[in-house]
Amino acid sequence: MEEKKELDLENMTREEALAYMGLGPKAGIKAIDDRFWKMTKQYRGKDDPESQRKEEVYAAIYEIATGHRDFQRQQEEERANSAKYFGKTAKEWKTWFSYAWYKILIIVAAVAVIAYFVFSLVSNLMVDCNVVVFGLLECDNTYMTQVLKDQGRKKPRVSSIMLVVPNEEGKVAQDAYTEAFNAMVYTDPDVLISDEESYPYYFTAFSDLSAISDGIIAGLSDKARADVVPVYMTEQDFVRYANKVLRFNGITDMDSDPSEYSDTPVMVGLKISDPAAVARLGVKSLWNDGETTLLIGICGTSKDPEASKNMITAIINSAYE
Repeated sequence: MEEKKELDLENMTREEALAYMGLGPKAGIKAIDDRFWKMTKQYRGKDDPESQRKEEVYAAIYEIATGHRDFQRQQEEERANSAKYFGKTAKEWKTWFSYAWYKILIIVAAVAVIAYFVFSLVSNLMVDCNVVVFGLLECDNTYMTQVLKDQGRKKPRVSSIMLVVPNEEGKVAQDAYTEAFNAMVYTDPDVLISDEESYPYYFTAFSDLSAISDGIIAGLSDKARADVVPVYMTEQDFVRYANKVLRFNGITDMDSDPSEYSDTPVMVGLKISDPAAVARLGVKSLWNDGETTLLIGICGTSKDPEASKNMITAIINSAYE
């Protein structure tokens, strides 16, 4: 099918394109595709200028016949006449958001994390001691904050976070709280205080107190020394608890072998068992039995273990006043 005269592809209408292809004005896309295939068959794969020119002409006519060209022109005209916001029309922004919302979510989350760490960094520069209380509990930090001030701390911070570890009471864990606790640990607290149910799952967050335990106990009052007891764990113990977390979250095929880890006991902290002492520190258990014991230790990222040791001694003694 040869051109009898130079084609005006710029101004050719859809009806003219269909007529050029030998099709009626109501031809559907299948008929157009079939005719286009036949028109270009003898020119496809050839690299001579005439064959390439024919393919380009027929491709342009195909775009007109299918309505693609007119649709594109309509889109361009609408865009040209639409208001732009930072280089995009409202429709383009809507399309962009529909495809990029997850990227935006990631960016927002990243900004939030960065902001949190910046805030934490600034806050850490303002405080002179940092205590984190965690577990399935409520904590009124008023008393412990005052104890630290009485010890000479000018700007103490006592923060608490509610965590749920694997349990038989049907309590459900909240990932957001777990991530918040992890973020707190990254702010380098001095002292960690946990309920008895929770600390085994966070063994790696604690520093080994074995070398300084005698100094801590020597500084305790007689009443405190009579109640508190050292608490030890091994890496093997921790792996067993870590396996329990996996199963708690429905993962049953990723257990680690405890025998591959150390069985050397590590002193993670001192346990406060007296309910009255726990209550005096402002801690209330949310487990079903309503009672708990506390473990108090030094965070593994503490920048001043000696100061942390003094804080532990002051907090424990205050619980038994």
